Amino acid sequence: MRLLVLLLTAAFAWAEMELIDVYTTYGYYAYKVVGICGDGAPSVAVGPFHYDDAWAHGKMVAALKDGEVIVYTSLGELRKRVASFTVDGDYERIAFDGEKVYLCGQRCAAYFLNGTIAWSAAVTFSGGSWTWLGLYNGRLYVPTHNGIAVLSTRNGALEGFFEASFDQAAFCRDTTALAGPDWVALIRENQVLWNLTAEWSPKVLSFTPDCKYLFVGSVNRVYAIADGIAVDSASDEYFVMAIETCRHEDAYAVIAEYVDLLGGFSGYGRTFIVLKTYLFLPPR
Repeated sequence: MRLLVLLLTAAFAWAEMELIDVYTTYGYYAYKVVGICGDGAPSVAVGPFHYDDAWAHGKMVAALKDGEVIVYTSLGELRKRVASFTVDGDYERIAFDGEKVYLCGQRCAAYFLNGTIAWSAAVTFSGGSWTWLGLYNGRLYVPTHNGIAVLSTRNGALEGFFEASFDQAAFCRDTTALAGPDWVALIRENQVLWNLTAEWSPKVLSFTPDCKYLFVGSVNRVYAIADGIAVDSASDEYFVMAIETCRHEDAYAVIAEYVDLLGGFSGYGRTFIVLKTYLFLPPR
């Protein structure tokens, strides 16, 4: 996977998602890739035959796989393992603030990097392949079967709950994006900022790093949404599996992973993958 070094030479009056790079491969698709924006953290893929989940913090990445937590840091173009430990429990998702890792599955728990447990809470994560945890300002945001639970990162105490029924969830700071079969909504401090009817079946949610835009993958199309309005889109003949967004000067680099799901699988899940990088210039 690669991200072009972009040079902006012109300004646009309205949003455009311009294709600037195409990279094809044959391997294991991912639901997300952390550390891909070149901020110093090593890249880690999440999905079948990859890690169960991963979270970047500064130049470190905490990853979860089969009950083991591994913390990496960058070592040139390589990655160095700085901590690892096994955990008891069925955990599916991870978050990381540099001091503790937060795990959620059948319940949620926090661990120090030496493997000592800090706290445990009877909150059950519930979500599909494109639903993740949120972490901001001392709070852990956990998707459950009937809403979003907000836990204190200090002791695991329940500090809030937003009741909702949804299929996908993504977080950026204190902002939550939820999606169902035909809608996308943005929530902050238990208030719905907007609710967009989306008959195009939203599936993959990805915020820009500054939380200003939400990119939504739907079957074979990627939409950019601002203030409840879809301002641009890009399409492909294959299925959208992952979207990562990176800030670049006054624009964003949007990396979309398309997979040929109808072409069949072979080699234990290896399939045809197309990575496309778009340059998205926001509306002025």
